[in-house]
Amino acid sequence: MLELRIPPPYANTEIERVKQIIEYVEETQLQLGSRAANQRLIDEIGVNVSRVRNEAYCTEALDYHLGLLCAYVGNAQAAAHHIDRSNALPGSGGRKIFSDHLAESLELHRRQELAKSRSIPSVLIAAMPRSASASLTQTIGALLDIPTMRASCGNFPEYFLMPRWFGLAASGAAVFHDHFGASLFNLRVLTDNNVNEVFVRIRDPRSAIYSWLSLRIKVGTLNIATDFEHTLIQEYNRCFIPWLQGWIAVATKPEFGIKVHWSLYQPRRDAVADAVRGILSTLAATHASLEPYHTGDIPLVEANFVEGDDESWRRSVSPDCQKRLWEATPTEVRDLLALRA
Repeated sequence: MLELRIPPPYANTEIERVKQIIEYVEETQLQLGSRAANQRLIDEIGVNVSRVRNEAYCTEALDYHLGLLCAYVGNAQAAAHHIDRSNALPGSGGRKIFSDHLAESLELHRRQELAKSRSIPSVLIAAMPRSASASLTQTIGALLDIPTMRASCGNFPEYFLMPRWFGLAASGAAVFHDHFGASLFNLRVLTDNNVNEVFVRIRDPRSAIYSWLSLRIKVGTLNIATDFEHTLIQEYNRCFIPWLQGWIAVATKPEFGIKVHWSLYQPRRDAVADAVRGILSTLAATHASLEPYHTGDIPLVEANFVEGDDESWRRSVSPDCQKRLWEATPTEVRDLLALRA
């Protein structure tokens, strides 16, 4: 769909500019690697929408892109409207351009339809970021031979379930790798699809926020000059605690009509297999097709998982920061996860 905006070679100034860009990009590759070099090449050259795509395709692409942007600014209704109009199928997540999303989603849909013949249900997981959710969901996907999908878009803690994507992914034979919260919008999508059970993957939110911010610094989406501890406490209060409190409210209030099954992170590789076994054994009570899977060996798929000490964050932040994080942790969160100060 997108093509590099390479200028016509009629003016020497344009040719010289492209030569300079080539040198700049090659230097960037040596210093920062190919990912950063590709990004800078696109930033410098720019892109055009290909003329070989017809108006109908471009209309769907525009709706898909607008859907992602509306979710980004927190307008769930508008996002759902555009995603529905785009006719896009659910993919694996991220903010891919339409052509890449389309190619991936068609392959995931193909795999899902094949797996439905084995009567495998969808596995609905709402996961706290940095809770080994990638390893968990990909291990389930590999074990059951079903695709891993994401049915939401937006920003944590406000990922919004897109009704079109959710309905397709929840129709059977898919595992959700999603970080959606218990917002009224999302709960309505669940109930509209007759979903009354959700597996919620959680860990000590202090460890999760430390890992989350550290990753953002590593990939360059958080300025390393930022006051880390100030940002840590700010994002803890803005993102992780409200997300957890939302799911605790759903779990403790029958009027929501949704049963929450907690899946607790443990920093051991065999704990991921244990978590998979627990999820599948719960679902096997109503889906006999899962019975053979949770009783046998469960090979681990390692994805963004590092075995280690879940208390290691303490060695990297000051005692004052630790104290403030503890004070910001509500009693119901402390009790649920059996946390210590």
